[in-house]
Amino acid sequence: MYMKNEDLVDGERVFNEMPEKNAVSWTSLLAGYSLSGLVDQAIGIFFQMQAEGAKPNPLTFATVLGILADNGAVDKRIQVHSMVAKNGFKSTTFVSNSLINMYSKSGMVRDARAVFDNIENRNADSWNAMVADFVSNDLGLEALKLFYQMRIAGCSEMDEALRLFYTMHGVWNVVSWPAMISGYLQNCGAEQAVNLFCQLRREGVRPNDFTYSTVLTAHHTASLFQIHAQVIKTNYENSSSVGTALLDAYIKIGHISEAAKVFELIEEKDIVAWSAMLAGYAQTGDTEGAVEVFLQLTKEVFSQMSLPSPVSSMHVLVLLQQWSRGNKLMETQ
Repeated sequence: MYMKNEDLVDGERVFNEMPEKNAVSWTSLLAGYSLSGLVDQAIGIFFQMQAEGAKPNPLTFATVLGILADNGAVDKRIQVHSMVAKNGFKSTTFVSNSLINMYSKSGMVRDARAVFDNIENRNADSWNAMVADFVSNDLGLEALKLFYQMRIAGCSEMDEALRLFYTMHGVWNVVSWPAMISGYLQNCGAEQAVNLFCQLRREGVRPNDFTYSTVLTAHHTASLFQIHAQVIKTNYENSSSVGTALLDAYIKIGHISEAAKVFELIEEKDIVAWSAMLAGYAQTGDTEGAVEVFLQLTKEVFSQMSLPSPVSSMHVLVLLQQWSRGNKLMETQ
């Protein structure tokens, strides 16, 4: 209590009168000195407690690492890091996060990354601390790469990562926007993903086929029509990847006629586009539409057998299997 009120004289008196001093009391004392700006004394207490036989706990290390993040020589930082390992707290996540923060503020990016890579159970703070490290040290591309890893790892704390990315001037581009959009989509943030797409447009960044294909998986009915309009405006409706994503989005909201219109506009239909359209008709029970698409596919394959084609005879066999399953589905409806 005394230490929290920065009454060091009374706090130290109470501490000295304790018959038995443990890690909690020592940590409270050094934190009190730190809060009063007496950094050297706080670090001195940390070493004194060990000289008197008191073993630091994880909170003690996190506290002293926080002090060293803003003050202290490099050799002391390395020394305390080695003590963390020696005391068996290397795998304690919040201690490792404190190490990352300490090295980050010292500009020791490689050391911070080494700590991050060795964390067994990373949490949102671990990821955000490392991204912040790269951002604060003007390593925007490294921050972006780490964000990709964060997304793949399934970390759900996306908002802090987004806040950090807003500080990365010059890194917001046609690559980083889809990364953030895809990250929100994978973490059940479809609305945020669509909002990011709209902001991308306001920022004057021209979406590419990957951006459109990514955001179209959000499947918001209102946003779908809006995005489709943007696709037409930027002349991506003929793109195989964008067209397929668009027709798939329409199929999933039951707009099979709109999906068919998009399908017809795709210039080079690949196996994914044909499969999506055939599956769409099968799902809605439209036997006539499914037969028409399948006959169209067969005709195209045989007319291009002597030419390079995105759809091979092997693909036709795959679609035949899908057609068979679709037929069985429609027969049960």
